[in-house]
Amino acid sequence: TFIDDIGRKPSSLHLHSDSQIALSQALSQASQPKYVQARVDEIAAGAAHGPICHHIEGEKNVADGPSRGLLHSEVDWDAWLRGPPFLRQPEPSSGWPAAR
Repeated sequence: TFIDDIGRKPSSLHLHSDSQIALSQALSQASQPKYVQARVDEIAAGAAHGPICHHIEGEKNVADGPSRGLLHSEVDWDAWLRGPPFLRQPEPSSGWPAAR
């Protein structure tokens, strides 16, 4: 896991997703289907405190451009490879999506 690779737990863990269902599952205390529960347990074990979830509106999710039918020439490939610009700002900044 990422935590094993860096050798320590981060003080905070921010999850960014355009899926409100995935964010709800990550925060839920209820039992989830086996695969989902394994991911939720891994997330919970990955930080000193529970995850901080941020919902990214679909149009701001740069990873979705190609799947939304954009032409190759219309995709912002730099943003697609590096992520949205707010991720390069200090955490959390006013440019980040609001936490849930």
